[in-house]
Amino acid sequence: MFVSVNELVGLPGMPGTAQGVRYSIKKRASSEHFRRKRAGSKTIEYSIDCLPPITQQALRERHVAQLMATDPQEITTQPPVKRERKQNVVQPVEAYRGSPQLVEERQQ
Repeated sequence: MFVSVNELVGLPGMPGTAQGVRYSIKKRASSEHFRRKRAGSKTIEYSIDCLPPITQQALRERHVAQLMATDPQEITTQPPVKRERKQNVVQPVEAYRGSPQLVEERQQ
């Protein structure tokens, strides 16, 4: 989960100003692994993995509260796609497993 500086202002374990959060997070998120650019924006987002545990907990609680407040009908998820399997078609791996040459190799 990634968050922006403005989302971190005032959370437990973080400074109360955007400038203070930027200074604090610059030390913590020194690796490119912890940063990414938000799509369609100049905003840089930071992984919550580089934040103090108390801040991570507060962000997770906020996220769960938002999910609980959302109407389940609004969440659009795709149902799992089940492929049809033809019963009379033998898969290559299954054909190899049943080959006489492989059976002989196993017995030796």
